Amino acid sequence: MEGKNFEAGKKLTKEQEEVEEVRIQVRYIRGQDAARANKLIADFGTALMEKYPDYEDYALYHALSGSGINPERGVSKHDFPGEDSVVEFMKKTFDEFVKTPPRIPSID
Repeated sequence: MEGKNFEAGKKLTKEQEEVEEVRIQVRYIRGQDAARANKLIADFGTALMEKYPDYEDYALYHALSGSGINPERGVSKHDFPGEDSVVEFMKKTFDEFVKTPPRIPSID
């Protein structure tokens, strides 16, 4: 992955689809409950930063955090292994948000 924009009309690779899916899921959960979503994402992202000194080399870290990829540096890795997988974290988190609708304060 080079950190460049995807070209219109071209079929996305599996990795590009995962990046887009994570971005969509992040936007959705933030729209449901921004404070809760931001805390979950920040906690998970901080744990990745502490465990992986090369976290900026992972495309899905940038998709999760909403940070841009430095075009001069690019990324050399896609997702973290095992329990640190951004794809798996977002699947679980997204499912939790879908099962638990946003709280709407009552107006008394």
